[in-house]
Amino acid sequence: MTRGAVEDVVGALTVTDLMVRWSDGELSLFTNVSAGNMGQEYKLKEPNSTWKDATLLTAGQYSGNQKWDLMVRWTSGALNNYVGTTTGGLGSEQPIHGPNKTWTHSVIMTTGQYTGDGLTNDLITRWSDGETTMYKDTRMNNLGTEIMIAPPA
Repeated sequence: MTRGAVEDVVGALTVTDLMVRWSDGELSLFTNVSAGNMGQEYKLKEPNSTWKDATLLTAGQYSGNQKWDLMVRWTSGALNNYVGTTTGGLGSEQPIHGPNKTWTHSVIMTTGQYTGDGLTNDLITRWSDGETTMYKDTRMNNLGTEIMIAPPA
């Protein structure tokens, strides 16, 4: 493998995109973000009142393929996926669950590849009491197996 080919492989495995929900409800996707460079901005939603209620965002491969899906936790505690989100717009909406009082206590959400299925679909949530939970192998319309990583404080 030549040096150029190795760089191509590494680049394909590196996530360099950033999703931003602005205070006015606008939703932007920035691609090719790097140190000192915000990359290219793609406006996915114009400013609107609905998206002002989006509180936590994370991306993963919840649909089971190599495309990225956007997961959103709303102020009501509802959790939705937008399957196949790209620079062209949000993907199709897939509810995981509706308004849920427990989920209003989630304060941080992120997704990683921590299990053996080869997908970035393990959702990690930290709760307001300090508990940290992983939802192993989360899919586009349901949470994965719940595993407590750290107990409440």
